[in-house]
Amino acid sequence: MTLANYASSASHIAAKKSPLVTACPSCIWNETLLSLGIDVGNPRVHVTPVFMNGVSEFCGRVPVSGVSRLKLQHYASAYNVTLVPSVLMPKKWHSKIQVCFHGNSSVGLCQCEKDDWRSLQDGFWSSFMSPYERKYVDVKFGDKVTGSVTVGVDEG
Repeated sequence: MTLANYASSASHIAAKKSPLVTACPSCIWNETLLSLGIDVGNPRVHVTPVFMNGVSEFCGRVPVSGVSRLKLQHYASAYNVTLVPSVLMPKKWHSKIQVCFHGNSSVGLCQCEKDDWRSLQDGFWSSFMSPYERKYVDVKFGDKVTGSVTVGVDEG
């Protein structure tokens, strides 16, 4: 399958599964890139959340993939997952960025429970996960804040 066919197929699948596509038809390619996610081999992605009509906020999601227990070359104790705002984003907006780190793929974009959302601390968010898991980083910008963040994963 060529990259163009894959992107087309992934866009079609995303269109069936994601309210993001109906809220922002021009964001299909962005959704396709985010659905590829990050892992230790591809450890960073820049995310620009898009406006969601249903929640009236800007939202984005990044899947974080661990490794198969069968493919381990060495033992990693944990993965450190981080999120930092763009350097172009004013520091006063950092407090309006929230992160939900979860393992439930059936949770809709920006649909985490209220108590599961975490704010950035000193312009930074970090959490650990098992190297064998697949988790999701949902990010939302409140109060009409726009911009981008970088989500990364490193072996710990």
